[in-house]
Amino acid sequence: MFRLKFAMVVLGGVLAWWGVQEYRVSNKATDEPIAVDLAQIEAGTIPDNNHWKLGEHFAIYNASVYEYEQDRGATGEPGQTARVNHCYYPVVSREHPLIQGLAELIAQYGDLENVPEDQLPPLSDFAVVVKTKQFATIGAIPAEWDMHDSLTGLVINQIGTLDAEEAAMYRQNFPSLDTDKLIVLEAGRAPASGLKSGGMIAGGLAVSLAGLVWFIAGRSRA
Repeated sequence: MFRLKFAMVVLGGVLAWWGVQEYRVSNKATDEPIAVDLAQIEAGTIPDNNHWKLGEHFAIYNASVYEYEQDRGATGEPGQTARVNHCYYPVVSREHPLIQGLAELIAQYGDLENVPEDQLPPLSDFAVVVKTKQFATIGAIPAEWDMHDSLTGLVINQIGTLDAEEAAMYRQNFPSLDTDKLIVLEAGRAPASGLKSGGMIAGGLAVSLAGLVWFIAGRSRA
């Protein structure tokens, strides 16, 4: 019985905490996403609205950082079938120095395949990383970059950014990158309504309080 009472207090607290988090990230977001030009974000113009519909962008999948779960019984480096909990990948605009540099080389050599490898411009900096859960395994993450017309999601910096290990991996690969300034856009996430977040807070507090009262009442009878 003690475990049930304790579980009520803990789970209620977790539910209320999630409600607060949802309120924080959704409070600065409209129900409908706003159109966002990634080039303006890269130039430092950040909208107050957290709900974005990102326009044309290049997804740099081969610079992904991900959290995974090792296959059962496996050791060492994770295999292609290792389960991915979430993945971050950078996105850049057509105006980004990387894309501009590639365009100049393609114009010079006629095709990207003709460009000498030692002349390919490196990716050294970016403003936005996308958090996604669309890739179920490591093997499902694309090995190259790709262009997309749009992406809708929610900026979640107010409640979560890269963890210490993920940020360290990006700093190792991109020494000039300031990971503290990265904007994290969670793909497919929409803002929660005030009713939903408020209900989570109130419901969680009610469950925790009920568990606490039950626990105190039990000790009093003892």
